[in-house]
Amino acid sequence: MSVSNNGSGMKGLFIPGLFCTSAIWRHAAARMPDVESIALDWPAPGVVGSWDGAADWLQDQLAEHQPDFVAGHSFGGSVALHLFGRPERTTYPRLILVDSFMVEPHPVFRNHVWQNRPELKAELKAMFQQEKIKHEALGKVATGGDPPQWRQRALTVQAVHILGGRGGEHSAAHLGQLAGAAPHSERFAVALTSHFPMLEAPEGFYNTLQKALKR
Repeated sequence: MSVSNNGSGMKGLFIPGLFCTSAIWRHAAARMPDVESIALDWPAPGVVGSWDGAADWLQDQLAEHQPDFVAGHSFGGSVALHLFGRPERTTYPRLILVDSFMVEPHPVFRNHVWQNRPELKAELKAMFQQEKIKHEALGKVATGGDPPQWRQRALTVQAVHILGGRGGEHSAAHLGQLAGAAPHSERFAVALTSHFPMLEAPEGFYNTLQKALKR
């Protein structure tokens, strides 16, 4: 877990995607100096073995950190939707979904880095390889199919979608539609980025996140 305590007001909890670490959020503190940024890593292997287990883990993190908003990347956003969509839910913080999908990803989403960034691609590849070995059980949860009624409940959750804008051929609204976003959700796109906008274009991504939080 990475924590930046330089914020004086809002607190944000950042969840990584599948086979990712808190390092994907490393620019948060510098780009959002007024926010206390808490970037999570997935728990030790064996702690999470089901969707409900992942949601329970996230619930514990919310209780411990009491954030004003949650930003979940990819599968991390899906876990947040599973928690926030529970029938017994009460009140949860604002939810920001970062390139997170509510349906089988459309082919337009099937890339990790949009521009020619060999160093970033190499970094991500190394992270995936290491985390895939460490979190094999988590991978089985993510690839084993959605829980019963997951999508129906997820559609009731009020969330903001920030998506990689890819080459600009699709509007933010259309990208959200392709990602299966709820019709009432707000959608933003970060130009010339793909699945990791927070690393591909940190300034553009965090400016977009702050804009979304002010709405």
